[in-house]
This record gives sequence, C-alpha cells and structure tokens, in this order.
Amino acid sequence: MGRLFEMMGNALAETWQAVIPWLAGLPAWVWAVAVTVVLLGVALRLLLPRTGVFGGSRPELFLSRAELMPAEGSEGGFQLLAAFSNLHHEPVQLLCIAARGGAGELSVVDATALVSPRRAVELEAELALSGGEGGVLELYLYVPASNARAWRLRVPLAWEPWARRYKADTLRQSLARVSHLPEPPTPPRDTPPDTPPDTPPETPPETSPEPAPAREKLNFPDDF
Repeated sequence: MGRLFEMMGNALAETWQAVIPWLAGLPAWVWAVAVTVVLLGVALRLLLPRTGVFGGSRPELFLSRAELMPAEGSEGGFQLLAAFSNLHHEPVQLLCIAARGGAGELSVVDATALVSPRRAVELEAELALSGGEGGVLELYLYVPASNARAWRLRVPLAWEPWARRYKADTLRQSLARVSHLPEPPTPPRDTPPDTPPDTPPETPPETSPEPAPAREKLNFPDDF
C-alpha cells in the first residue's frame, strides 16, 4: 500500500512539473479572467441560498401529521388538526386547504397562514365532508422564489371506522406545481314550490247583438 501511494505522489509531481512551463507561458489576461471567474463562483455560492427552487427544483415542505375528527355541533363536518413544516429557506404563504371525503365531495376553505423558514405551525380548519372510505387532503402554497404560480402538497387520507376519523398517510405525500386553485362547490339553489301553469283568463262567449225592434210606420192624411 505504501508503494502505491509513493507511485501516485511521483505521478502528481511529474504532472505538475510538466504543467508549470505551460502555465507560465499564458498571457496575463488569461490569468485575470480565470481569477475573476473563480471569485464570481465563490461569491454566488456564498450569496445564494443552499436550497432553492431555481432550475425546476422543489421547495422542502412537509406535512408531519394530519387528522380529521367529527366537528362538535356540526352535522357532517370534520375538524382538521395538522402540523405543517416549512423546511425551505424562505417564508411560505398558505393559500387554501382542500379535502375530498369518501363520497367524492370537495370542501375548500381559505387560509392565510404565513410560515417562517425552518418553522412548523399547527393548522386547524373545519371541512364539510362525509365519512367512509378514503379521501385526500391538499394544501395550496405560494413560494416567493419559485417561478410556479402555486404548489400543491397532497396527502392521502385513510378512514378509521372504529374512531370515525380520517388520518393522513404522511409517507405518501407528494408536491407538485399547479396553475390554479380549487374552487369551492356552488351551493344548490333553492327551487320554488311547484306552481300550476299559467292559464289564460276565460273569455265570455261571444253573443250576437239583439236586432232592434221594428218601428211602426205612421200614416198621415194627405191634407196634413
């Protein structure tokens, strides 16, 4: 092993001795350009954050815990309790929270949480869902340094019938770019009670006018 390291050292020394005359023959402007490029690279490496969303990379966002329990005093509603971590180097703005229940219905609520870098927050929201089978929970976020309009953090929900709650499978969450936010479903319009169809007013039957009584002709004498 010692002999191997000795041979490697001799090879590097001989290479360096062969390169020195070639480097010494380079003009001064080449050295200036090389030094400038190295200094710029070091400065950019120090100024720019180590973790970024430039060039298509993704921000580091994570949902460490989430469950939906039946909301007290609400028929068909669930209370979301979740822990969201922003492992990114800059603040992240939460835009809205969406969820789909076992029946496939969509529930969307607005959110205004601003999460600082390297921080975790507790999220609470009430969602109108129905229990049964599986579902999905989605967080829509805005990342300032990203060229994406928004990011969607999606995690599947598993239904636990013994506890009558949804629980997130955090190991299967995914992050993707999106160009629009989900819209809440339009509430059904109240339909007026059935009314009978409009019937035209009855018109009296047409009656022919009675003929005027014939007037009796009066005979006057000739000498009148």
